[in-house]
Amino acid sequence: MIKDKLQKIALRHNLEINFIQSNLRRFINEKQLSLEFGINFTDSSWWGGFAHMINILGLCSLLTINKSITTLLVPISFKIIEFNLPWGDEFVVNNEVKLGFTKTVPVGHEISRFEKMELLKEYIDKNGPIPLRVCWQKPNMFNCNKCEKCARTILSLMITGVDSEQVGFKVKDPEA
Repeated sequence: MIKDKLQKIALRHNLEINFIQSNLRRFINEKQLSLEFGINFTDSSWWGGFAHMINILGLCSLLTINKSITTLLVPISFKIIEFNLPWGDEFVVNNEVKLGFTKTVPVGHEISRFEKMELLKEYIDKNGPIPLRVCWQKPNMFNCNKCEKCARTILSLMITGVDSEQVGFKVKDPEA
């Protein structure tokens, strides 16, 4: 289901898409790392604070070699000036990562979450609905619509006037 949706998006925009599946999210023993080294990260997790982007880049290195990719665009979660706590996709770190002959280029660090939502709204107004997957809680679902990450995204969409249904969220109106 998820793979099909992403393939349709890639086809619609004439893009090549590749998939890599791993168990890295469950592989890290966060409890043991916290006991040994403490927790000094934004979301109190080793995954978010450190491991997620390093692991994603490691997985992408397989593709960069196989496909002779020289530039890899790396999405950054937060605008540099609005966030200065340790985080796994920090601009300063990702701006320095090289994978063999591949240079990583951070993108998205120059605008805030709400500015990103405004761009999404403009895109939808011009091109129609597009599925947005943010959830990792339910691997076989597009978005669970209940976890903190889904809730934060739905709230951001509501604030910027984006209909959450147009990007793949199922939000029930409590008044209905």
